[in-house]
This record gives sequence, C-alpha cells and structure tokens, in this order.
Amino acid sequence: MKGNNLLIEKEGKKYKVTSVSGKVCFFDSVDNFVDGFAKATKEDKTYYINKFGDVFDNVEEFNDKFVKVCKYGLYGLCDKETTKIVLKPKYSWIWPFYEDLARVLKNGKFGFINTSCKEIIKPKYEYAWDFSCGYARIRKIWGRYNYINKSDERISEKGFFNAWNFRNNVAVIQNIEDDSLTRINTIGEEVN
Repeated sequence: MKGNNLLIEKEGKKYKVTSVSGKVCFFDSVDNFVDGFAKATKEDKTYYINKFGDVFDNVEEFNDKFVKVCKYGLYGLCDKETTKIVLKPKYSWIWPFYEDLARVLKNGKFGFINTSCKEIIKPKYEYAWDFSCGYARIRKIWGRYNYINKSDERISEKGFFNAWNFRNNVAVIQNIEDDSLTRINTIGEEVN
C-alpha cells in the first residue's frame, strides 16, 4: 500500500511505514488515507500519519488552509491540501486566525503568527487576546492592560487598569480602579 511519499508494508503482524527519506515506523494497524492522513494504532494508542511519513498524536480541523496537528502535546500546522508540515509542533496551543494573525501559546506566554506561519510577535505576553481593528489587548499578570498593533507597538506607555477589545475602532478603558469608563480610538485618544 502506498501513500504518495511513503510505503506501507505488512511484516508479520505489524505494519512497516517507510517514508521517502528512509524513516521507518512500525504500527499494529494502519487505515487507508482519508483527507491526507492515515489513522494508525500501536499498543492501543492512536496516531495519524501524513503523506510524508510524519507521525502525529492528533489531527484536527483548523480552517480552510490548515490542519492543526499535535505531537508530544505540542501543536503545529499542516497544509490542508498537501498535508506537509508548515509549522512544526512547538506551541502549547494555537487559536484561530483573526485579521490574518493567530494567537499562540509557548512556555506559558502568548505571541502571534501570521497566515504564512511566521512568528511575527514572539510569545512574551502573560495574556493576549485576538486582534480586532488592528490591535490586540495584552496584559501582564496582575498588571495593567494595553494594546499592541501588528508591529508589537503599544498604544499607551502607562497602560490601563481595565480594557476591552476594540469594536468599530473604539475601545472602552478604565485608567484607574475607581475611575469612570472612557472610550479611546486606535491611537489612544479619548473620544465621546
């Protein structure tokens, strides 16, 4: 049985999977390829193999362009059409894309990748939310909120006691704890 770039052979009671690069893995069973991945089992554990012989612990739908894959508890992305790895599994989690950027979590810190799977904002924030109106809300543990743009530049030097996501280029913020709520625009100016 062939799966594009790999050879699957039965050897006794095991299935030998050999990739074009010569990497060999053995499984108790291997199913046919469905949507570019073959389900395989080994010692009562389920795995997924792509057409290149890469083995994953889990595969899940992500979006029209990518499939999210998991290996050793870390997540990456495969091209949905080719199943080729475009982002090696290295993140604790990957969230959906908003405004062409996806939040990623690595070593307990948040960062962002773009649709080319390039890390454009390194994971360094304790908390981060999705981009909205060109800005993502961020916060340090027990610290102040702020907003960053896609170049990782902050709106405010001092930050805010509380803040909410931008909608229609306006966000609601609170400067200090007992202060009233204020609205700001995407350059940090108060608006009515």
